[in-house]
Amino acid sequence: MVTSSVRGHLINRDFPQQFGWSSCSPSALFDAPIESNVSSDMHPLLEMLQKESRKADALILWLDCDREGEAIAAEVREVCTEANPRLNANKVFRAKFSTVLPQEIYRALRSLGRVNEAFVHAVEARSELDLRVGAAFTRFQTLRLQKRFDGLQNGVISYGPCQFPTLGFIVERWARIETFIPDEFWFIEMQLRLQNDRIQAETEENFPPNDLSRIDTSHQNSQTVNFTWKRTRLYDRLLTLVLYESCLEAGEAVVTSMTGRPKNRWRPIPLATVDLQKRASKYLRIGSETLMSAAEELYQQGYISYPRTETERFRPEFEHLPLIQSFQTLQGEFGE
Repeated sequence: MVTSSVRGHLINRDFPQQFGWSSCSPSALFDAPIESNVSSDMHPLLEMLQKESRKADALILWLDCDREGEAIAAEVREVCTEANPRLNANKVFRAKFSTVLPQEIYRALRSLGRVNEAFVHAVEARSELDLRVGAAFTRFQTLRLQKRFDGLQNGVISYGPCQFPTLGFIVERWARIETFIPDEFWFIEMQLRLQNDRIQAETEENFPPNDLSRIDTSHQNSQTVNFTWKRTRLYDRLLTLVLYESCLEAGEAVVTSMTGRPKNRWRPIPLATVDLQKRASKYLRIGSETLMSAAEELYQQGYISYPRTETERFRPEFEHLPLIQSFQTLQGEFGE
């Protein structure tokens, strides 16, 4: 068995030369033909695949197990089958795996399947839409705005279906920060602390067994119930003080109603890069670049799947324990 590798997509798709910037209107790109070719930096890789495939009796595609990996697998399949006609559909297989642990590789080898053609078509459709929409709107707004604003004569005003909405989110957030005017506010905080000997009787009397989510168990010898003020906050300090003093003078409070609601905390989504970046930033204060560099190094060592895939689920028969145990040896390298 001969094993080799690729680095991303082999095939590059673009419009023919006759549909250059000055050759047609931007709207013509929505109906223009699209050519597929291999970029110059991929030619050595293409020649290697052709050379090895001519000597092969079968082809197993071990690309990443997501839609993009499925599309790259189809490109490799096309190159190899053209070079070796003996590699017909019955001799081309697809290996599905989540990690490169030995037991996972052996399991994938024993359960080979086929390329998911629906995933391949989905990636091709998305790629064509990105190309047509991106190129058409980039040309349209560049040609239009270059005539209206100084300093844009030599630049390209790019547009992308993902790029433009993302830029909108960034600008909107920036505008909110720039126009934000801080204002002081006040609120009244009230807590009821229950001793352990009273908790059992009072909670069983007033709450259903599955409706105790409001009880705070942070204190060892007591538990605290936090009361929420309906007004939330006031921007008048004097009025807040008046209400606070009224509470102190009353000395007692009457509970008119008690309600509870279940609170769900969803499990993290596995193998989702965006979710990983959000949680690392929020809980660990790790920047995206540092996180992805560490993930890339773990991938190169064979501990995790490619960090930029979005499979978002493990197979039902996947064995998590060996993978988790292997992470225990990494504390010295990446910190606890």
